Amino acid sequence: MRSRLRQATGEAIVAAAEDAIAERGLHAAGMVEIAERAGVSVGTLYNHFADKDALIAALIAVRRRELAARIDAALAPRQSDPFRVQLAVFTEAFAAHFEEHRRFLRILWDEEAARGAPVARRDESPIAEIHARVEKLMRLGVRERALRGDGAPLFATAFMAMLKGALTEETRTGRSVTASAAALMRLFLDGAALRPARGGPGKAPPGR
Repeated sequence: MRSRLRQATGEAIVAAAEDAIAERGLHAAGMVEIAERAGVSVGTLYNHFADKDALIAALIAVRRRELAARIDAALAPRQSDPFRVQLAVFTEAFAAHFEEHRRFLRILWDEEAARGAPVARRDESPIAEIHARVEKLMRLGVRERALRGDGAPLFATAFMAMLKGALTEETRTGRSVTASAAALMRLFLDGAALRPARGGPGKAPPGR
């Protein structure tokens, strides 16, 4: 019970930290305010996190693990679906997580852009787990002949880079993350160029 209570307290502090940072900014949100929002004493907060950097690192780690769990939950009932369906489910889950934490992520990324370095030390294991899931999806795409067989090892890296880049930009600008993720998936699968007409390269298809 004591372990569960400590975990619940840590989760409350992490949630309060995200709310405070999203509302007031990374620097203005202090440890005293975060403790008050979490309903704990400042001493209790420091018993869980040595300093603000440690708290932010924990917040990022928690949100990354939540992203991995959200993706797994979304994909679990779709294991027999075709590649395109599963990739769409993955992309929607990824985008929904970004949308849910948009304000905090925007502040975090702006601060890191200004510093030219990460705000806090990162736990990369959840990201590695997510990448492994994308690699599995890409192998499915190759087996179904929805993707080319050559260059398959690069597909997961390319897709994740495109997805993160697009969602990062949309999170900063305030545009719809979900719509952009769907458009990006179409771009990855179908390309951006108009297919040449039968009459020769460079000609637009009929009706264009």
